[in-house]
Amino acid sequence: MCETCRGELLPYRGPACGRCGVPMTISALLCPECKREPPPFSRAFSRSLYEGKMEGLVRRFKFQDAPQLAEPLAQLMAEEWRERGLKSKPFDLVAAVPLSKASLSRRGYNQAALLARKLARELGLPYRESLRKVRRTAEQARLGREQRLTNQRGAFAVLSPLNGERVLLIDDVMTTGATARECAIALLTGGAGEVWVYALAHGTGSQRGRISS
Repeated sequence: MCETCRGELLPYRGPACGRCGVPMTISALLCPECKREPPPFSRAFSRSLYEGKMEGLVRRFKFQDAPQLAEPLAQLMAEEWRERGLKSKPFDLVAAVPLSKASLSRRGYNQAALLARKLARELGLPYRESLRKVRRTAEQARLGREQRLTNQRGAFAVLSPLNGERVLLIDDVMTTGATARECAIALLTGGAGEVWVYALAHGTGSQRGRISS
């Protein structure tokens, strides 16, 4: 990735919910959704907004057979992690949101897992394949917010028991947070001590039709 492109992939530094990381128009500790029903993860945030050049790169990464983009995109995530002063956070492992067998077979790779592996290396943390998808779900991009929140319910399980580890869960795009919630529930039920979520980009409600798992 050239320096010009890197310079255009700006991190999001605007107001965001301190729990789920959703971009907000005003500074506030928590968004209305997190005040009403706190998510199971301790904190979630994204490196950039899902728009402009970042949207184009993510779509190319996911849908145009470009797994090589995992390296520079993970480097951007690592740089932002350090800029936010999170380098010293004591996580025990890095995990990724899993794909269904059908999606993995169709695409040939799990883009979140590629990001997680590269990011783990950048941060000096171990990567562990920790989750699997245990039931088929409808395509999130075609659903509204309330449908998204129920579509993924109970869809994930841990591959092996955890023993109180603090887990950093990685995804490529976070929108409503429904997938992150269900993955966090599965990890905590499986024995994780705490879960944080870090996504490459955050999409808004108006972008749901352009984002697919």
